[in-house]
Amino acid sequence: MSFDFCDGGSRLSYKREISRILVLSSYQRPIPLTIPEELPEPGTALETIFALLKSTAGFDFTQYKPATLNRRMQRRMLLYKLESLEAYAQYLLEHPAEVKALYEEILIHVTSFFRDLEVFQHLKEQVFPTITQNKSAEVPIRIWVAGCSTGEEVYSIAICLLEYLGDRGRSLPIQIFATDISEAAIANQEKTMAQAHLQAVIEEQDNLNQDLRVANEEIISSNEELQSINEELETAKEEIQATNEELITTVEELRTRNLDLQQVNNDVTNFWTLDKEEKWFAT
Repeated sequence: MSFDFCDGGSRLSYKREISRILVLSSYQRPIPLTIPEELPEPGTALETIFALLKSTAGFDFTQYKPATLNRRMQRRMLLYKLESLEAYAQYLLEHPAEVKALYEEILIHVTSFFRDLEVFQHLKEQVFPTITQNKSAEVPIRIWVAGCSTGEEVYSIAICLLEYLGDRGRSLPIQIFATDISEAAIANQEKTMAQAHLQAVIEEQDNLNQDLRVANEEIISSNEELQSINEELETAKEEIQATNEELITTVEELRTRNLDLQQVNNDVTNFWTLDKEEKWFAT
């Protein structure tokens, strides 16, 4: 929220204004306001304020909590040094932007993840078992968060539901609708969701790039291994060729020696044959 205390003032005037507001908010009694629980009477300042809020924002605050309205209007009046509802109503008539600011001020944007743990425990134990019983995979689970504020409750319910469903959450379609009467909250939620989606896309891209880098490194390593294997194969091929040449040489040598042995054997056989013949003829 932005507002101006002093237009064109010096640094000292800003300090004085801030000090005044701090003193008033800390020590001064709240500006007495009378916000009735029943409908405001026509023609009153409160009726004018409610009419401006309805015409500007489209919502009727006449049934809103009087205590909350008191606190919110007191805060706005304190900022502009206004002492009565009549003065504030006149200020709203003259400054349409303040009507929007009051509207946003009235709305409560207090939210956080899993803010009320008992509620989420009740969802798991009572609500989710009922809405998921005999649920067809073709019919989505629909959840409406009427006052989503900036979205933390929506994400909390989604997380809680997925935790409850477990593996079934992969097959069941889920639709969660988030609405809020505050346009600023919705805009902030959409911005947050867009940022979250963009961040998820960036992270997914980073993970993909990391996977690609790892795969590329593995491919490079595999190529190096294949190159090393090819070199080993070439070396083995050369060794086999050399061994084949040695075997050929050895075979040739063995063949030559075999021929020599056959010749020697023939000579020995002829010798004994002649000796026998000589002896035979001799006898």
